[in-house]
Amino acid sequence: YQKSLEYLPGEHPLSVSVQTNLAVSYLESHRPELAFKQLLKISEKHPHFAPAQYNLGLLEMQYGNFTSGFQRYEASRWADNAQIRPQGNLSRPVWQGQKVKSLLVCHERGFGDSLQFVRFLHELSSYTQALYLEVPAVLAPLMARFSLPLQCSLEVIVEGEPLPETEVWLPMLSLGSFFAKTLDQASESKRLPYFKVPAAERFSSRPSVGVVWSTGKRSAPQLHTLYRRRSVDSSAFTALAQAFPEFDFYSFQVGEDGALPEA
Repeated sequence: YQKSLEYLPGEHPLSVSVQTNLAVSYLESHRPELAFKQLLKISEKHPHFAPAQYNLGLLEMQYGNFTSGFQRYEASRWADNAQIRPQGNLSRPVWQGQKVKSLLVCHERGFGDSLQFVRFLHELSSYTQALYLEVPAVLAPLMARFSLPLQCSLEVIVEGEPLPETEVWLPMLSLGSFFAKTLDQASESKRLPYFKVPAAERFSSRPSVGVVWSTGKRSAPQLHTLYRRRSVDSSAFTALAQAFPEFDFYSFQVGEDGALPEA
């Protein structure tokens, strides 16, 4: 990428993309300081270039700068919102933190993202009288068992079903920009656990642990590195299971990486 930049004029349409790819290569080679400087320079000169804002936002959150990180993530989202479900903007306002009568929260990105961010419904419920949560069908039964106290009604809607007419809506990950402005705020123990399974429906009466070790293989070549960076070999859980024989371990892994190693 550095060599390519030598041949590209600074204002060439491809220049900003190559500069961002250079920053990502720094991240992938474990040089976050160089990546941060590169992304910051790009975002200052091209504030509306979504890939740079997105990567810089994630990097800032890794450093604990949640407020700035989420602001950049939000900026990148509305510049390039192909990942939002439902696609694009709904014909209703986006929630801005005000009191409303009804509010729709829509799943976006991966299953793990929704499983992490749904905890903030606890805080969100104080801002509305009726809360609707749209998620993929595979997540709906679990989401219906949300166990933290809510100050409003909650209805879970399966993705693809007709959406209710609500006053405002919000993509799931935007909850972080309101309720996770610091690491302490994001990890408050009062939100744990936020799902409960009745004892009669549990696999075992012993303490149980569900494990996931892979993000799932992606078909897009640019996501292969992401898969490697966010996945571990399943054998890593063999030692864990042996070290804690009093626990039962269950695989939550799906797809071709779903085989659980023998303990």
